Amino acid sequence: MRRVALFAIFVLLTGALSACMQSGPDVIDTPAAAPVIVSPSEAADLLSGIRAEEGLPRVVVSPTLNAIAEAYADRLAAADEVRHDLGSTLAERLAAGGYLWIEVGENLGGGYRSLEEAFGQWYDSPAHRRTMLAPGVTEIGIATAFNAASPYRNFWVLLVARPQAPF
Repeated sequence: MRRVALFAIFVLLTGALSACMQSGPDVIDTPAAAPVIVSPSEAADLLSGIRAEEGLPRVVVSPTLNAIAEAYADRLAAADEVRHDLGSTLAERLAAGGYLWIEVGENLGGGYRSLEEAFGQWYDSPAHRRTMLAPGVTEIGIATAFNAASPYRNFWVLLVARPQAPF
């Protein structure tokens, strides 16, 4: 029975990661000229409102996910690329950050001028919307990083996850 449950979790996770990985990052043409500072608590409230409209539970901010998102946003900005696999996979970044998860998703973007614009663009993309509306997630981490020399300028990382229960 435990093998079946573990296999079901693996299939669910593989599907969630595949959906995120297969969708291209979302980049806009007219980026902000200055750094955009994002408030994780505002992001959690905004995403919780979107999820509530779909009958889904709220999400809360995870400091661990925020740190992982921030490190990856910095890496994207330094490389001037918006990719899910820049030097590591999402699973590797989560493990390195000490986050044990059951379900996880990642949305990336470049050039967004505000939190509302980022969430609006992601919501309009079916694959990104699936990540935002994953029924089992309970936590988020979000970060931006700025590269003035980049055509994107602001690089965005949103992580949504459900952590493993403590033993």
